[in-house]
Amino acid sequence: MSIEEGKYGLRHRRGLYDDAGVPFKIPLLIVATAAAVSFAFLRSGGGDDEATENPAMAVANPPSAAKTAQTSAPSPEALRRAEDWLKNSQFRTVADRTLLERLAAAERMENDELVLTTLENMRLRPGLADLEDAVAVRIGSIRKRQLLEPAKDGRWLENSLVVEREVRRTDTIQSLAREYGTTPAAIAMLNGFEDGRIGTPGSIVRILKFPRATLVVRKRTGTMDLFLNDRLFCRAYASTQQCVARGVVQVAEGERLEDIFGRLAIKATPDDIASMAAFMPPGAAIVLAN
Repeated sequence: MSIEEGKYGLRHRRGLYDDAGVPFKIPLLIVATAAAVSFAFLRSGGGDDEATENPAMAVANPPSAAKTAQTSAPSPEALRRAEDWLKNSQFRTVADRTLLERLAAAERMENDELVLTTLENMRLRPGLADLEDAVAVRIGSIRKRQLLEPAKDGRWLENSLVVEREVRRTDTIQSLAREYGTTPAAIAMLNGFEDGRIGTPGSIVRILKFPRATLVVRKRTGTMDLFLNDRLFCRAYASTQQCVARGVVQVAEGERLEDIFGRLAIKATPDDIASMAAFMPPGAAIVLAN
């Protein structure tokens, strides 16, 4: 190698790459480009695989949402519900339309908790009052299914509305209902008992524990809403005579809901009465409202 005068009067040592010229410079350019691409890939989340192998990196760099999201297609029923909500989003304020669009997206994802949260927010919006009945019915369908299908969603168990208990030799469905302040019908419904008998000793039975049950019957709308622990649980329909005064009636021990309805001139289908009665133990309240 030799020392030569540079273009701008600078002196430098002439080396191998200067002698070799362009052919030896091309590999250097390729290596530099590859390094830049690799760096950009890692910055964009390409290191998820490494994070999986290294738990410490998994905490610092969690996998991207796109990789962890479920890819299963929504059911036809979920798509139908989403489309119905979107049809009702026209000619709304921006805030109301946004809620309906959010609800439609949650329905497509079949995310029950996100659907419930959005529906509860919609009940507070005066501009969505025309959808109040559809909202209440949808809330009821989800919460009733969650109660009857604990494997799908355990939130009712977490909130201590439902407890699990081991069956003892002396237990009967009636004694369990009295012990936990519920009804034999609710125990049968939660456990799939069809003949009024409970499981064998040592088996596990699910029990609705001390629900604060309130049934609100509204004359003007012809609806009856069942609240468990102050949360809307389900809706059905009933009619009352206008002369019936507003007030509160409590269910007495041994009293049937259909007998109370007859005394208060409340008319509903036998199926709806039976469905409500299953969650109305002694002490539950019936509120007559306008």
